Amino acid sequence: MDGAASAKSPTLGKAAVALSIIAMVLSLAASVILGATVGPSEAASGYYFADTPDWYQTLAIVLFGVQGLCTCLGITGIILGITAAVAGRGRTPGTIAIAVAAIAPFVSFGTFIALSFIAA
Repeated sequence: MDGAASAKSPTLGKAAVALSIIAMVLSLAASVILGATVGPSEAASGYYFADTPDWYQTLAIVLFGVQGLCTCLGITGIILGITAAVAGRGRTPGTIAIAVAAIAPFVSFGTFIALSFIAA
């Protein structure tokens, strides 16, 4: 084998980073929107979710669905990152993807909790 043929493309690691970053950004955006609106909505409509207006219930359900999608993207990013790191197809990007996808849920949930208490 020559050197060019045995060189492995880092595309897998880059794809893992892209998926992890997309998952983090979408999850953080959903948490910011929901966290900033849950306090005022609760103050205006009542404590129970069923007491809130229909538009807010729809928004919350859609944002919850976005969080589910972000979970799937993050898990995929972790799997691709591990595969890239082990196979040598973008070790550094694969490691970064694993770190971003592992930290993103904590940052997103922390942001949601902080904003929901601040906006209350």
